Amino acid sequence: MTADFGGLRMKHVYKIIALISALCLMLGMFSGCTGVEVKHKDYSEVVSDTTAELENLDNGVVAESEYFKMVWNKSSVGEDGTEYPRAMIEFVSKKDGSVWSTTPKEYYDTTDPGTLFGSSPINSSLIVTLRKGEQFFAYDAYEKCIMNNRFSSVMRKDGKGITVTYYFDEFGVIVSVDYYLEDDGFKIGVDPKNIHSYLVEDPDADKGLHNKSEGIFKVVGVTPAPFLCSSMNTPANSKDSYFVVPSGSGALMYIDQRTDSDSIAGRAFGDPDYLNPNDRSGWIYGEDYAVDKYNNPSNETPITMPFYGIKKGENALCAIIEQSAEACKLSAKVGDPSTGLDIFSEAPYGYSYLSATYSTIGYNQVYSSGNWRLHYNEDVDRNITPLVIGYYPLSGEDASYVGMAKRYQKYLVEKENLKKSQDNSLLNVKFYGSYIQDELAVGIPYGKDVALTSYDEATEILSELKKISGGNLTAIMQGYGEGGIASNEIAGGFTLTDSVAGDEDDLKDFIEYTESNGIKTFFNFDTINFFESGNGYSTSSDSADSANGITAPVYNFLISTHDRHTKSKGGKVGALIARDQMDDVVNDVVALADKMGITGLAFDTLGNTCYSDYDTLEDDDTTFKYPLRNEMGNDVKAIAKDVKKKSKTVLMDGAFSYAAVGADIITNIPTSSTKSNAFDLEIPLYQMVFQGYRSNSIGAINTAGNKRTQFLKAIETGSGLSFELINNYDREVRKQLLPGLHAALYEDNVQLIKDCVNEAQGYLTKVAGATISNHRYVAKNVTETVFDNGVTVLVNYNDTDYRIGNTVIKAQGFLVK
Repeated sequence: MTADFGGLRMKHVYKIIALISALCLMLGMFSGCTGVEVKHKDYSEVVSDTTAELENLDNGVVAESEYFKMVWNKSSVGEDGTEYPRAMIEFVSKKDGSVWSTTPKEYYDTTDPGTLFGSSPINSSLIVTLRKGEQFFAYDAYEKCIMNNRFSSVMRKDGKGITVTYYFDEFGVIVSVDYYLEDDGFKIGVDPKNIHSYLVEDPDADKGLHNKSEGIFKVVGVTPAPFLCSSMNTPANSKDSYFVVPSGSGALMYIDQRTDSDSIAGRAFGDPDYLNPNDRSGWIYGEDYAVDKYNNPSNETPITMPFYGIKKGENALCAIIEQSAEACKLSAKVGDPSTGLDIFSEAPYGYSYLSATYSTIGYNQVYSSGNWRLHYNEDVDRNITPLVIGYYPLSGEDASYVGMAKRYQKYLVEKENLKKSQDNSLLNVKFYGSYIQDELAVGIPYGKDVALTSYDEATEILSELKKISGGNLTAIMQGYGEGGIASNEIAGGFTLTDSVAGDEDDLKDFIEYTESNGIKTFFNFDTINFFESGNGYSTSSDSADSANGITAPVYNFLISTHDRHTKSKGGKVGALIARDQMDDVVNDVVALADKMGITGLAFDTLGNTCYSDYDTLEDDDTTFKYPLRNEMGNDVKAIAKDVKKKSKTVLMDGAFSYAAVGADIITNIPTSSTKSNAFDLEIPLYQMVFQGYRSNSIGAINTAGNKRTQFLKAIETGSGLSFELINNYDREVRKQLLPGLHAALYEDNVQLIKDCVNEAQGYLTKVAGATISNHRYVAKNVTETVFDNGVTVLVNYNDTDYRIGNTVIKAQGFLVK
C-alpha cells in the first residue's frame, strides 16, 4: 500500500513536486514571449471581418474509399436559377447505392432549394447549444451560418474527407467538424480544441443577448449531423422503420405517426432540446455520479453501450460513438407531425430523428437562494477526448437491430480485441456476508455485527447446489469485509474476515473447498464508493471533485421513496475515489487476494459507475484531470487487463460495455430497458453483442419483481441463471438499504432453484457458449432466438398459450427446436 503522511499520500507529494517543476519549466519557456494570441490566431481575419469570403471547396466528390463516395454540396440551384448555400455532405454506398446525408436525401430531392432556403433545422449539419449567464440557447448552423455563407470547407491533410468550420458570428462562436471516410464506414469528429468563443464587439448591444457584463457565449453541447439518423414518419402502426436505442438490454422506437392522445405530438426519449443536462435517461452510461443527485428512480436503466441506429425500409445505419462516449447523450423524437426538434420551428417537416450530443462543459447541481440550479465550469473542457462517431450502413438481412448488434460486436472484435470466452455457468449464486444491526445498551445506540451467511454456511449451501447443478456452478461473495454489506471503508477495508462471518482460517477452508470441488468463486469489492478514511485512503484528499470544486458526495437512497437517506435520519454521506486512485485501490485488492490465495475477483461499482473528476492540475490556467468522465472506459479496461496479467479472473457485475470487454465474466446483465413511454419494444441487444463472447448471467431470479419473467429472459438469450442468497434472516434486515434481502433466504428459495435448474439445464447447456445469430418477435410477447450452433428457442411471455402451426407453447413457457 502507499504510505500515508497525516492524510497526505506520498503519491500526492510526488505530484506537487512534479507540478512545481512543470510550472518552473513553463515560466522559463514563456518568459520571452509577450502578446502571443493563441486561442483565436487561426480565425483572426474572419473574427474581425464577417464580410470576408471564406475558403470553400467546389461541389462534387471530395473523397472516395473502397466502400463510399463522399459528396460535398456547397450550394444548390433552385428552380428560379438562384444559387443557394447548402453545406450538405452525402455519403454514397458503392455496394447498394444508398445515400446517407446531413439533410435527409428524400427531403432534399423532393423539395426545391428555394423552398428549402430558410427552412431549418432539417437542413442543418450542426446544432450547438450555447450558455450565457444562466440562460441557454440552441441554434442550428443552417439558419445562423450557412444561409449567410458563414462556413468554410477544406480538405483534411490525410485526404480522407473535409473539415467544415461554422461561424456563428452573432454569438461569437466558431465550431469545426470533420467528415471523413475510414474503414467500411464514414465518420464525423469534433475536437474541443476547435471550438472557440469570443466577445462580440457591438457597442450598441448594451442589453439582451450581447450584454457584455454577462461575458461571452459558451458552447455547452454540439450535435453533429442531427438528421443523419432520421426518416420521414411512417403511417400509424407501421413497423417497417425504427430507431435502436441501447437503453439497458435495448429498445426499439417505431417511426410512425399516431393519432392517439398520448403520442399525437410525437414520443421523445432523452432530452430533445438539451436544455436539461441532468435528464439521466439519455446519457451514455447513465448519469455522471459526480453530479449531485437528489433521488434515484427505480426504473432508471442507463444506456449500456455506445451505439445506436436506424432501420429505414431496406437499409439501416449503425452509429458507434468510438471516442468520448462518456461525454455524450442520445436524444430521439418519433412521430411528431410538425418537426423533429420542436424547440426550433413549427414547420410541417414530419420527420423523426435520433442523434448524439457531445457535451463540452461540465456541470453540477447546487443549492442557491432557495433553488436548485446547474453550476457550470467557466470554459470548454479543452482536454476531453475528441468526439468520433463512426457510421456503418447495413443492407439486406443485416438491415435490422440484429445486424446493428453484430456490427457493434464486429467493432469490439476488431478494435477492442473482444474474443470468444468460456461457456456460461448454469447456476450463479451471490452470497451476502454480514450486516450491522442497530442495538441499544443502557439507552446508548451501537452497531452489532450479524452474519447473513457465514463461510461455513456458504460451504454447506454450495455442497447442496453442486448436486442440483451438476457442478456447473459459480459463487460470488459480497459483504464479507469490515462492515459487511454496509462497509464504510474503500473495498471493505481490504478485509474478507470479520467476527461473525468467519475468520482467516474459515476463509481458507472455504477457498480450499470451492477449489477442490471446481466451483468458480469470486470475492466482490466496491473500489469506488467509501464513507470513511482508512488504509491510506482519505475521503478528502483521495476523493473525486465535482464541477464546482467540492468533493463529489455519495448518498444512500431509500427503497420506498427513492429519495436521499439524509444524514440527520441515519443516512451516510460518502465520496467517490479519485479517478487517479482507482488503479491503486484495485492493486491493493490484488495484494489481498495474493495473500489469501484468491484467484477470482469481482467488481460491481468499477464496471457500472461512470463519473468525472474535476480535480485540477493548475490553478491559474485550469486544466481538469477527468472532466466529463473523460477516458473512464479506457481506464477501467486498462485496470482489468492489468489484474488479469496477475493471474486473476475478473468478474464485472452490471457491466457497461467497456467493462464487459475488459472482464472475463459478466453478471447481472440487463434484461429490460428504462421503460420510457417512447419505447415500443424491448430487445436483448446487450445479450446479442456479448453472448458467446463473455460468460454471462442475468440478475437474480428470486429477488426480481416477476420471477418467471426473469427466468424466461435467461432462456431467451441463453444466459446463466442467478440467485441472491442469505442463510439467516431477522426483521432488522428490513432496515438495510440493499434491496431484495427479504426474498433471499436460502431455505425459501431452494425449491425454486431446483425447479429452474431442472427446467432449463438441458437447453442452457446446449447454448452456453453459442452466439446469437438471429432474434425476432414472431407475435406479441413471443420471441424466437436462433443460435449459431443451430439451436432455436421460442419464448412465450403471455399468460395464454401460443400456437404456431401444430405446436403449442405454453403460457409463460418456452420451446426448444
